[in-house]
Amino acid sequence: MEDKRLTTRRKLLVLLAGAGVSGTALAHRNQFISDGGRPPTTAGSVGFVQETENSEYRVATLSEEYGVFSSADGAVRTLFDSLESGVVLTGGGRYLLESQLRVPEGFRLSNTADGLFINGLSDSDTKCLRFASNTGSYYLRVDCGKKDGVLLGEPNTGSDIDIWYADIHRAGTGNGAQDALKIQGSGVKIFHINVYQGSNGILLDGAYDIHVLSSIITNSGIGLRIDGAENCFFDQMDFDSCRNYSVRIDDSAGLTLGGYIWNNTEFDAWPYRSVEIGVNKPCNNIYTDMKQLSNPGAALYVDDVEESHLRHDISEADRSWYEYESGITTTENTADSCYIEGYVSPTINSGIANLTGGTFDITGAGTNSSKYMTGSDGSQTVFRIPHELGKTPTKTRVQPRTPSAAGAFYHRDPDQSAIVIEYVSPPAAGDDNLVWEFTATV
Repeated sequence: MEDKRLTTRRKLLVLLAGAGVSGTALAHRNQFISDGGRPPTTAGSVGFVQETENSEYRVATLSEEYGVFSSADGAVRTLFDSLESGVVLTGGGRYLLESQLRVPEGFRLSNTADGLFINGLSDSDTKCLRFASNTGSYYLRVDCGKKDGVLLGEPNTGSDIDIWYADIHRAGTGNGAQDALKIQGSGVKIFHINVYQGSNGILLDGAYDIHVLSSIITNSGIGLRIDGAENCFFDQMDFDSCRNYSVRIDDSAGLTLGGYIWNNTEFDAWPYRSVEIGVNKPCNNIYTDMKQLSNPGAALYVDDVEESHLRHDISEADRSWYEYESGITTTENTADSCYIEGYVSPTINSGIANLTGGTFDITGAGTNSSKYMTGSDGSQTVFRIPHELGKTPTKTRVQPRTPSAAGAFYHRDPDQSAIVIEYVSPPAAGDDNLVWEFTATV
């Protein structure tokens, strides 16, 4: 009969290979992965849990058998309690978590590609998995069961959490927290994460020094929500069909964010104001480089933001939906130190609108059709009508809408900020007695 220890050792090697955790991978560290990723050095520091045919969970290390347990969280917790530190690996199967599983300091919790943690908690607002500090995972798959997801870190603390690859599905979409992934504290580093469906795909709240190298966030209410974060870096973000916003930043300083926004109507997306910044609290030192490939009605909406560089490209849109919110919008709270750059496809009717704050370098921008009102001193003949396109239009049309504006006038050459008209005789003096409808097209 084959020795149980040999059988256990072989199974563990198979599980490690299935998770993609080779000796080389375990040893790999660079500036993105902290020392929390160092490989285990003794056989006793590696344990595994395997679902049995009877939906129970067998627990062992390379050197010892711990028996069979009825609950997945109880089985994993046994290894946390028995080992001082190391890797706890779950094999193929469904691991129903009936109480919150907190990964203690010094441990990494991972599963194989055919293994899945499931949120089975009765409280829909409780995270099923929590990584506290000096922890992480090589490969993590979680089905939130339409409840709450995974929590990384603790507020106002150093966390030192490394996640190499995470796949988190079906966080609840009702009221309450129910985020697929919530990040707090500092020092969280994620190499890649997939998120499908959640009130928030990723929520940062009380977070500092967070690095996310790449991610795909699909069919969430808000793809990335930042409500209290500093010095955070997100690159290669891919948002697809987020129902409220792809990104919403309410309170942040020192943020770098780059990626793509897609809105796929097959997911019943409502992609108006796909990026909204500084809505509830002021933001500063924000750098974004987002490319929007979407329909319909994509937008960059900027409110209380200063000392930032926002680049937003919008390449196409469906004119029939949310036309009034297309393009780029700022408010009077947007500081002039907020520099907004980008390209807005000429196919978008309302390419940019309400640019009442900020500094701009917008190309493209399509057509702006609006009204403009001003007064006359009785001697002025030349008037400038701001077109807000950021580029000299190729076509302009102006129609008077008050008697004082109805005199004979002709068009001068427009410039990158205004349509210029000159009256043959000065219009009558008056406050706000001149109203024109205009259309300007780039």
